Amino acid sequence: MARIFDLTTNREPADVWLDLRTMLVPQQASETAYAGDMQTIMVVEDDPDVAAGIMSILSEAGHCLVGPFESADAAEVSAALHDVDVALVDINLSSDANGIDLARSLKARWGVPTILMSGDVTALSALGGLADAVMLKPFGAKALREAIQTLAGPSATPAASPE
Repeated sequence: MARIFDLTTNREPADVWLDLRTMLVPQQASETAYAGDMQTIMVVEDDPDVAAGIMSILSEAGHCLVGPFESADAAEVSAALHDVDVALVDINLSSDANGIDLARSLKARWGVPTILMSGDVTALSALGGLADAVMLKPFGAKALREAIQTLAGPSATPAASPE
């Protein structure tokens, strides 16, 4: 199962299991947010440093997290297991399927709104109406929280945290 989610398996089994568990069980939000503010957000990003930063920002804002996933295939499997409110997807992933294909699938199968991310402004501008929002990398915590809030609607105002 760890290989399905692109986890390194040449580690202690307990460490692999902890990572696998974060893929399968949504992470609880911090207690600083109100229950009405919490959104379940899927994070699909193949750069570990970027993914860690996004997860930290969203966790501090009080959201429930699914991921991060490095591949579209792993995210697709997990989407079937979780009620995802918003997906944050990098358009260029290291797997065969890319973020654009994943966004189409998430929208068609589950109606999940997506925020597509890339450092390539030309690629983002060519997406047309596929994405519900786009984020040009690098972006800050405030811009990410505002994009989530815009997609989630007025009932999901994340707790403020510093840039």
